[in-house]
Amino acid sequence: IIQNKDSIVLAKATLPKVQLRQVNIKETPEFTYLSNYLSLFEYGNKYEKQQLLPDISLSYFQGSNPTLNQNPFGYYLGLKIPLFFSGQKSRIKSSTLAYDAAVQDSIQYNIQFQTKLTTLNSKLLKFQKALDYYEKDGTILSEEILNTADLSFKNGEIDFFQYILSIENAYEIKLDYLDNLNRYNQTVIALNHITL
Repeated sequence: IIQNKDSIVLAKATLPKVQLRQVNIKETPEFTYLSNYLSLFEYGNKYEKQQLLPDISLSYFQGSNPTLNQNPFGYYLGLKIPLFFSGQKSRIKSSTLAYDAAVQDSIQYNIQFQTKLTTLNSKLLKFQKALDYYEKDGTILSEEILNTADLSFKNGEIDFFQYILSIENAYEIKLDYLDNLNRYNQTVIALNHITL
C-alpha cells in the first residue's frame, strides 16, 4: 500500500441508526407480572375479610334406598355464623400486610423503571449530540484533513511520518463516529426492550 501510486480509499459504509419507539411502562412484562401479583394479594385480602361474614348454604339431595319403592329427596338449609374472630382477624391482618408489601414492591418498580428510563434517555442524548457533531462538522473535518495531508505529501511539504499521523487523525474521527453510532444503537435497543 505504501508504494502504491493511488491514494488510500476505504469503502464508505453507512450504518443505519436504530429507530426509537415509544416506551410504555404498561407494556413491559414486569409490569404485567406486578399487576397480577398485586391483584393476587388484593383478592386474598378480600377473601379473608369475607370469611367473617355468615355463610348460608342450600342444597338439594336425592338418595336411593332399596327398601323403599321410591327415591327419597330433600333439602338442606344451613347457616354458619363465626363465633371466634381472633384467628380470622390474624389472617386478615397478615393478608393486609402482604397486600401492603405488594403495593410497595409495585411503587419501587415504578421508581426503578423511571430511573433507568431517565438514565438511558440521557445517554441517548449524549450519543445523539456526538453523532450530530460528526454529521455536521466531523465529516468535513475528516475529509479536509485527508485532502490536505494528501496534497501536502505529494508536494513534499510534509514527510511520510506527518502524512501517516494526519491519516490516523482523520480516520480516528471516523472511528469515533462509528463507536458513538454503536453506542447510540445499543442504547436505543436497550430503550426499545427495557427491563429491570
